[in-house]
Amino acid sequence: MWKINLYSPQVTEAVGRELGKLLAPGDFVSFIGELGAGKTTIIRGIASGLEVRDTVSSPSYLIIQEYKGKYPVFHGDFYRVGSYQELE
Repeated sequence: MWKINLYSPQVTEAVGRELGKLLAPGDFVSFIGELGAGKTTIIRGIASGLEVRDTVSSPSYLIIQEYKGKYPVFHGDFYRVGSYQELE
């Protein structure tokens, strides 16, 4: 596990973009943070690095969103999920 403090949305998105360029099919990346911590911002960068052209937004109400790019990107927000069974 890594802990990184990024101090602006621009830097956060840029770090995500570089991380996205390094990812391969089957890789799994998880972010934990408070509301407004920048999780969706870094996902937006990762998606950009994976050539996703769609607008990336928080999936809070949908729980999970899929984006098509170089590889499929699944962006999940599981704060409301209480058990694995709820995901089925």
